[in-house]
Amino acid sequence: MKKRYIVLMHIIIWLLLFIIANNFIITLGEVLNRPQSNLDIKTYVKTFSTTLGFVIPFYTGYIVTSLYQRKIKKNILFLAVLAICIVMPIVLYLVAFGTFIGLIDNIVYMISFQAIFFIIGVSFRSLFGWIEQSKLNAKLKEENLKSELTLLRSQLNPHFLFNTLNNIDTLIRFDQNKASDALIKLSSIMRYMLYQNKTEMVLLEKELSYIKNYIELERLRFKNPDFLNLSIDGDYENIRIHSMLFVPFVENAFKHSVDSDIEAGITISFSCKSNRIVFSCRNIYSADESDKDNTHGIGLATVKRRLQLMYPDRHRLRITTNHNEFIVTLEIDTCND
Repeated sequence: MKKRYIVLMHIIIWLLLFIIANNFIITLGEVLNRPQSNLDIKTYVKTFSTTLGFVIPFYTGYIVTSLYQRKIKKNILFLAVLAICIVMPIVLYLVAFGTFIGLIDNIVYMISFQAIFFIIGVSFRSLFGWIEQSKLNAKLKEENLKSELTLLRSQLNPHFLFNTLNNIDTLIRFDQNKASDALIKLSSIMRYMLYQNKTEMVLLEKELSYIKNYIELERLRFKNPDFLNLSIDGDYENIRIHSMLFVPFVENAFKHSVDSDIEAGITISFSCKSNRIVFSCRNIYSADESDKDNTHGIGLATVKRRLQLMYPDRHRLRITTNHNEFIVTLEIDTCND
């Protein structure tokens, strides 16, 4: 809430309290057979001093809590509050009634009321402080996530790039057309990461195109054509998603797969139906090799946080291991995107 609205709200509340206090003093005067005129200056003085008796302890508690949160010396705050609580009721009573008569009888009553408003002030400031801190934490979390995502977007696995360039170099000698096609795919991948992926939302079609190119370049390393199975079903045109949701899972599958001579070492599938995407990725891995890799799972952790932020009630992620199989299943509802 903007500051001017908060200030206006405070002014309105204290004006209403002033009116209530004024009516209370007039009514009390009638009950005690001491008629009070609404136009009498003394009535306004009593009303004003009564209202101050609420305003001052409220803002004392409000300000003291703020200073306490800033780690101001506690003994100074304690003495200031104690002085206000003792001196203020006496001063306000003298302003309202102009005499010490009845001061002792009413001092406990006045201090009790002021203590209540002091506690209300402390509560309000604590509540606002908690809200501000929650917003700050959320903002910091979002900024950290954006930083991680920027890093994730900008990173092209050096091993993947090195292997791809080596494979292209080999292809140039034996199959120039295939080498040219591989260069075009690599160029497309880098273009997507550098330019098209700067926006948060992308067409699923473009993300799938990236994954297809990535897989085709990885296939250059494999002699076994049956090592990887990719299937895409359903109508995925015009579906928009938050970028780089599936790519880390695919990269992770290649990174931790072993023995490319086996069949179905990696199985990736996409199913799109009624604004719902079901993604599955399964790869056979070596637990010993994964344990040695200190960077294992960094991209996946980022994706998990992004899913919680971007699709809080519209996704279901399951990551399971079965013997030497690593299985990821991700369901996303894109109806609001």
